[in-house]
Amino acid sequence: MSGVEDAVVESPKKTGRVKYFVGVGVLALVAVIACVYVFVVAPHNRAVKAFEAAAAQVQEKNSALQAEIDAAQQALDKGDKPLDVATQDALTVAVADAGLALRVIPEMPSSTSDIEAATEALNEPLDYSATSKTLADASQAFDKSVRQLGQVTAPSQDFVVSRLGKVSGVSDMEPATESNDPNNGLNKAGSYTAAIFFHYDNVRDPDGRFVGKSSLENATDGGGSVEVYRTPEDAMKRNDYLSTFDGRGFLDPGSHKVVGTVVIRTSHFLTASQQNALTDEIEAILTELD
Repeated sequence: MSGVEDAVVESPKKTGRVKYFVGVGVLALVAVIACVYVFVVAPHNRAVKAFEAAAAQVQEKNSALQAEIDAAQQALDKGDKPLDVATQDALTVAVADAGLALRVIPEMPSSTSDIEAATEALNEPLDYSATSKTLADASQAFDKSVRQLGQVTAPSQDFVVSRLGKVSGVSDMEPATESNDPNNGLNKAGSYTAAIFFHYDNVRDPDGRFVGKSSLENATDGGGSVEVYRTPEDAMKRNDYLSTFDGRGFLDPGSHKVVGTVVIRTSHFLTASQQNALTDEIEAILTELD
């Protein structure tokens, strides 16, 4: 019986030792899991959240700038032509530069250290204000130039007369009619739809040739004229024709410049500087937006 009793006594001891080691093992496993969580999982989760927050902030700023880029690109895509082509070129460049300025948001890396490095890069100061202003200024300049071209594309006779009246030194604006047009071209195919002649105070008249005559009788020699055409091609064709007489004495047509579908002409009795100044002033007043 003693052997049996010894076995019975020994069995609880072994069971106790097993429970002890199991408990120690469980505690050790829990400790390992806790360490993994504290030193691996938790830092990784924090890194992921920080990355997502930084990416969201960048995306918000990117979206705002992208909306401005899209609006500018839509203006270009409409195909409207500006008076000054340089404004279109400037807007095209501004759109491209703004697109390049957008901060790239990378895919989230896999390792915690790489995520933290990517987050640090995303959190670097980001200010699109200068880029946005450049884009806005270029957009406004382009839009203004488009509207200016529209204003000098086949404008009405009344519009031209009203604007010429604001030019210093210009007076006696007289539109040609089909019955008194000195060039006999009014409303003919390829010719002008309006021709407004005017007197200009700075035209020299030592012989009194312009005295007592109307602006239309003195034609362009007495000051200048503004001719209106249906298309830019018609205006350019007229300008090219006038160029064939440049510098040819009494046949000299004076200065001439195409603005939209308008040809601005000034008297050959003016000096080159006076011609340029008067042409610039007329162009400015014709393209001045209300």
